[in-house]
Amino acid sequence: MISPLFFRPLTLAGASILLLLSALSACDAPAPRLRTIGNYDLVPQPDGRTDTAWAGIPGFALTDQLGRPFTNATVRGKIVIADFFFASCPSICPVVKKEELRLWEKYKTDPRVAFVSHTIDPRHDSVAVLREYAERLGVANTNWYFVTGPKDTIYALAQRYLVAAQETPGFGGGFTHSGALALVDPRGHLRASLSAGTDSLAPAPVYDGTRAADVDRLIADVERLLSEEFPARK
Repeated sequence: MISPLFFRPLTLAGASILLLLSALSACDAPAPRLRTIGNYDLVPQPDGRTDTAWAGIPGFALTDQLGRPFTNATVRGKIVIADFFFASCPSICPVVKKEELRLWEKYKTDPRVAFVSHTIDPRHDSVAVLREYAERLGVANTNWYFVTGPKDTIYALAQRYLVAAQETPGFGGGFTHSGALALVDPRGHLRASLSAGTDSLAPAPVYDGTRAADVDRLIADVERLLSEEFPARK
């Protein structure tokens, strides 16, 4: 009878190999697709039934910092990073814009990516004010759009982007808003990955633009979305 100890080194070696192969397999596995988030629309079908579909960002007509019309068509087919701000914001906007500039530096020459900053103070933030703001950041005539328009349109868009924004006279420059960045795919749908501390059923709808870690996660998710939406391009 052969002692079981004879097999122990081989068994341990085999287990180590299996663990190594499993780890390599996990590394090679494709990352899960980014989640689509938001609300559903009811869509009539040809047979008379009604189906549900993800609600995209609705149509809009705004104006950018160069006085050009800015609509859905301007960024159709592009990945969009969107935020809501106001030019005289004394608190979180400078922090968010610093992080967003870091993101923009990575994609400033990529025609597949656009940045859209919506003012929540259209009464003050005229085209001239937005142009000056963009010039101070060094992004005036690039793939970064600073847009203004009717107040009701701007605030309705913020709701569809799942971003908090409201007018609050006497508080923080007259407005309260989150420092959120939203990720939109080429079809106008909000996309997101899971953030730390969320479960599999609760993807974070937006990224906190005041936190470098969240912006790092957004960069990783933009890369995933580029691979998902434009697989032929390296």
